[in-house]
Amino acid sequence: MPIQSPVAVDLTDRESIRNLLTHSSRASRRAPAVVAVHDYVALEFMNTATKSGLKAPDDYGIIGFDDLPIASHLSVPLTTVVQPRYDIGFRAGHLLMDKLMGSPIRNDKLSLLVSLVVRESCGAHQIVRYRRTADSVLLSN
Repeated sequence: MPIQSPVAVDLTDRESIRNLLTHSSRASRRAPAVVAVHDYVALEFMNTATKSGLKAPDDYGIIGFDDLPIASHLSVPLTTVVQPRYDIGFRAGHLLMDKLMGSPIRNDKLSLLVSLVVRESCGAHQIVRYRRTADSVLLSN
């Protein structure tokens, strides 16, 4: 199945979010996935989708970025990507100081590892529960 291009939506427009999610489900015969650029964007999307009668992870999967403290406390905890904020700032500060002092910059690119915190919003927990249920049914037969 081809990957769809990114789509921008008005986070306060219930109808556009509902259309996006229901159109995507019909086209692929499975729930669409949403990757938000930030946890606050994901939260707003989830709120508007809920007002439209759609709920993660049943109707769509969603992932945010930055693992804000609220992400784990939502009614459907948000799956999110954790960025090493301290390391980003620390390294950026050192690069800036090196540049200001005229030192040669060793690399023009730095890569830092991120990690995924899987919670209920992406639907992975449902898949695990389904597999466990299916396995227990198979074992009891």
